Amino acid sequence: MYPPTMIYIAQISREDRHIQFAASYVAAPGAGIGAGAATPVGEASRMGQPTDIVLYQAEWCPYCARVRSKLTDLLLDYKTVNVPRSHAERGEVKAVSNQTGIPVMVDGDVTLDDDDDIIPYLDKKYGSKQKAAS
Repeated sequence: MYPPTMIYIAQISREDRHIQFAASYVAAPGAGIGAGAATPVGEASRMGQPTDIVLYQAEWCPYCARVRSKLTDLLLDYKTVNVPRSHAERGEVKAVSNQTGIPVMVDGDVTLDDDDDIIPYLDKKYGSKQKAAS
């Protein structure tokens, strides 16, 4: 038996480079399409643990991919802000971290700007919660 499948429907705004999830559905294993197979999942019943994490990143960035992978492994909900390739156009990143490199992660009052700092932080803050729930 296969686990349920999470399908995300995302709305991407080119003006502010934010990704917003408009809806998500969980399809029951073995259920056919059109036969009530997909059930809407509300904001209160997301797959992951709710957080205030915002990740400033780019899809093409391997360091950002490492952070996204860790966030996924820890089952954390987070927001992404896709930034331009040009450092000169990364005003939003500069405003939160005083530099233009990515990834940058903001978690409440904590701002980290290197994947080698972000991943241990996530393990320490959220990894123990995941192990306790297992």
